[in-house]
Amino acid sequence: MIPTLRPSLDRKSLAHTATATNITFMTLNRIIRCSVWSLLLCTLALLAGCQTSSTSSSGQHALSTNTPSLISGSTTNAVTDPSFSKLHVGDLIMISFSDIERPPLKQEVNIPDGGMITLPFNIHVKADGKTTTQLEKDIRDAYVPSLFVNLTVTVKADQRYYYVDGEVRQPKAWPYFGETTVLRAIANAGGFTDFANKKNIELRRQNGQRFSINYNKALNDPKLDLPIYPNDHIIVKKGVF
Repeated sequence: MIPTLRPSLDRKSLAHTATATNITFMTLNRIIRCSVWSLLLCTLALLAGCQTSSTSSSGQHALSTNTPSLISGSTTNAVTDPSFSKLHVGDLIMISFSDIERPPLKQEVNIPDGGMITLPFNIHVKADGKTTTQLEKDIRDAYVPSLFVNLTVTVKADQRYYYVDGEVRQPKAWPYFGETTVLRAIANAGGFTDFANKKNIELRRQNGQRFSINYNKALNDPKLDLPIYPNDHIIVKKGVF
């Protein structure tokens, strides 16, 4: 004879088993979801790292390709160094005055040892180590407002040259009248000959620095068109055809 409570016990046992199974599935579901999120976050972090590395590499590559090549010499102030255009002891300078009724006479002065020049009305101004623009300002400040209400000063340096040589139409020494660049200097020399290598223009500074300039790149990016200073030497080499 089968007891009547047996079915009831079996139903309870089955209920407990179903509950335990449900809890197990819920736990596994949570574990899977956490694992998926963790994997997703790791993937995003790796992608971000690759992106940063790629951007950094690209930036470094762009910098290297958009900077004139230093062939030799120190990299300190390699591209632009205003000291090359500054006046020095022995330079002959012309100083003229205007915008007043009776301006002082035009002065031609060789900068003496010590660098101080003497101007009309016993004005003393240091010229050595300054650009012509800086000297113009300093001379004006020495006269205005102590002696004049208004005054315009113009300073020009004589006997200063840069040189353009090689495959240009007019290779020779050119007077340096102020700020200019490699491309302007070449244009001033009549431009390239038919045999010029435009991709490797050499610029030699008076301190021994040497640069290689690509004409086409400098034409599209003014930052690559280096400034010219007194005694600089531009050499346009012959191309290989």
